[in-house]
Amino acid sequence: NFLVPSPSLYEELRSTSLLDQHEFQRYCIVIKALFQEIAVVFVPQNYSSTHEDLLLRANQAASRLQATLTPLAEKVKAIEARDGDKHIAEID
Repeated sequence: NFLVPSPSLYEELRSTSLLDQHEFQRYCIVIKALFQEIAVVFVPQNYSSTHEDLLLRANQAASRLQATLTPLAEKVKAIEARDGDKHIAEID
């Protein structure tokens, strides 16, 4: 099962990381930027998923694949500008 990293995962990573606070924050922002790029909630095995819901998710995935790509560095800068000095667990 594919899961988007949770705040508890970031806390666990922090406890084992050798990075300083600033480097670790940036590392987590890069992970979040990657998951924002690839994530589309798509759970066909969920009994509450209707045919229309699944079609919507499939269309979202298709449009992402056809969209113009934005470099990851730009996405990271946008998240940093938006969230400033928030603790990594507070960034959505």
